[in-house]
Amino acid sequence: MNHKPATQLPWKLSEAFPYIVTTPSDRIAETLGSDRAIKNDNAAYIAHAANAYPRLVSYLEDALVFVDYVADNGNNEADMVAHGIRTLLRELGEAP
Repeated sequence: MNHKPATQLPWKLSEAFPYIVTTPSDRIAETLGSDRAIKNDNAAYIAHAANAYPRLVSYLEDALVFVDYVADNGNNEADMVAHGIRTLLRELGEAP
């Protein structure tokens, strides 16, 4: 159930129209908003989030391995952290 973008990364803002998100395959998406500033902010957020997502998931998976190791050695706080990481990965659709 891993979430993958339909087009390859990185996504970026269009130079001509900063409320447009472009991809390497030249697919575009116009962001929603009531005015140009909101559209620009939404587009910047979307591009940033899309590009950061694969690294976020990778780091969470790596952290889970470490935290599980610590939890297996009797650390109850690490067990709670591991539970939180698993919950977040499930919410992202990236459950291990």
